[in-house]
Amino acid sequence: MILSLLLTFTLFAQPGGQRLYYNLKSLKTIGGVVIAVHDTAWPISMDIVTEKEDTFEVLLGPRFGMPWLPRTGDTVEIYGSIHKNIIIAGKINDKSLKKKLVLRDKNGFPVWRGHGYKLRRRHRGRR
Repeated sequence: MILSLLLTFTLFAQPGGQRLYYNLKSLKTIGGVVIAVHDTAWPISMDIVTEKEDTFEVLLGPRFGMPWLPRTGDTVEIYGSIHKNIIIAGKINDKSLKKKLVLRDKNGFPVWRGHGYKLRRRHRGRR
């Protein structure tokens, strides 16, 4: 019973019931306009629509890894790993705000990795 509940939560933890990974072989740049920003769940995501009227869900990451978020109506370029209509963002270029946000390094690892561990170590007084 417990095992079946854990498997159910794992399946629904990812969009569409599937696990998505940042794939270096499927990297592309997609431009569009932000139509919605969802910053109440993990991971923070946003929806964009391209000039060709294609809609993509863009997965960004945890809120503590981002000093700012694009706003609804902003024109953005997303560089990331594409899985059908879902993009795992690596970099965001917000042309409206004239800001750039790097979410992953050149090897595809999140720039926020280890962030919580470093904070916990600092609070314990260790270096």
